[in-house]
Amino acid sequence: MTGIKKIAIMLIAAIVAMVAFVSSASAAAPAPNYGTGIMVDGNTNDWNLGADFFANMYEAGDPTKNVTSKLYLRYNCNEKVMYALVLEQDPYEAQLSPDDAWIAINTVSNKVVSGSTGDDGVPPDFAWVYDGSDLIGYEASFAIDEGTYKILAHINVAYGGETDRTSATVRDNGQPALDLTISCPITPPPTEEEWMGCTPGYWKNHPDAWVGYSTTDTLGAVFGLGNQFTTVLPTHTLLDALNYRGGSGVEGAAQILMRAATAALLNEDKFGDDYPPYATEQELIDAVMDALNSGDRDTMIELAEQLDYRNNGNCEDD
Repeated sequence: MTGIKKIAIMLIAAIVAMVAFVSSASAAAPAPNYGTGIMVDGNTNDWNLGADFFANMYEAGDPTKNVTSKLYLRYNCNEKVMYALVLEQDPYEAQLSPDDAWIAINTVSNKVVSGSTGDDGVPPDFAWVYDGSDLIGYEASFAIDEGTYKILAHINVAYGGETDRTSATVRDNGQPALDLTISCPITPPPTEEEWMGCTPGYWKNHPDAWVGYSTTDTLGAVFGLGNQFTTVLPTHTLLDALNYRGGSGVEGAAQILMRAATAALLNEDKFGDDYPPYATEQELIDAVMDALNSGDRDTMIELAEQLDYRNNGNCEDD
């Protein structure tokens, strides 16, 4: 084989490898995952890192370079809100730089959320994500209709003593280059099946909207909770429960359930028959306590998911 032929073959192989590598940059793109259950609170427990994965993020947004972080997306079709999670990729470390943590749609100047956005329970929201005391990324939300877009997610990372290195999804001359196609797979329910319901984040940030309960009411007094857990206590208030972060094991499941259950109770109290699936507040409380007393994580998570689905209803701020 001549030297020229060898060079040609090597060049073709490199091009094929490059195409395959670039394709892997968006293994789940252009479609996000669809569903409910995300609250922008700096907690990753309500994410499914398998199903919600959207795309790799690279140094300088160049897919020929190292993967430095990852982007996860979940679209709530009821809210028409995109929820995003950006996590560092070992050995790179996320940097606390609000101006460099953002998501842009179609053009880099159209930043729909950033590290300076804040978190008040109404999109757009932003929260840094920590593992213990270590910053590992950020969580965000922003309103967006169904359609076809270009998306660019951005964060700064550090590696090998060098800080402020750009980590981004693929871009073209600095502009968003990653396709995002939002097309809800489920037909919205007819009007007669719509319901009222507000998320834990809403109730946490709108205590003035509470009707029959106070932020200082305790879980023991309201739910009849005992001392069967160490992180969910009868002396904790309803507002404490709305701030629970969840976690692993039975204790984490109890926190996840009580966060959803507290929002559900406030929804039942405010909206009554317009908030399914329980006819009365007592029926809801009984179902929650039965799940907690089972001591079974799967039972608690299943009920929490059911309540969370209903908590993502039509939320009207009277």
